[in-house]
Amino acid sequence: MLKKAVLFAERESPTNIRTQVMNAEHLPLADQTFDAVISRFGLTFLDYHKALSESLRVLRPKRKRETRGRGLHPESDAHSP
Repeated sequence: MLKKAVLFAERESPTNIRTQVMNAEHLPLADQTFDAVISRFGLTFLDYHKALSESLRVLRPKRKRETRGRGLHPESDAHSP
């Protein structure tokens, strides 16, 4: 996904995009700092509740969170350690 973001940035030349690899369960970011949080199959491999909580914490109020993946059901025990 980062490769796609970099290719987009090279093609479109936006000035407000930066990519960075982080632990999605413990984001070293301030609360309510992002307009969008995107996860593509990432939550499938993490503690679902921790990663979701962190994504919501860094998201500004009334902004967008987009997740895609297989088996993403918050009620499922499959995402708990």
